[in-house]
Amino acid sequence: MLFIISGLDSVSRQFIPILSSLWHIKYLFIPTMIAFLIHSSYVIYTRVVKKAKHKMLAKLILPFYLLLNLLIIVWFVMAIY
Repeated sequence: MLFIISGLDSVSRQFIPILSSLWHIKYLFIPTMIAFLIHSSYVIYTRVVKKAKHKMLAKLILPFYLLLNLLIIVWFVMAIY
């Protein structure tokens, strides 16, 4: 919730936009991205891997998705810090 509020405040400039941008981009991005990664990979596993007709292709989708998101997180950490 704080991620959404700080993102909206950095756009609408109602409170302190510099502080909101700092929270939104630097501190809240990684926990939000990790939570999104966990929830979305669980949904991919339950919807695609368990119920797929082509099990081999479906089992390749999930590791590729996880690897891509982890690379995005690592790239973000390397760029910020």
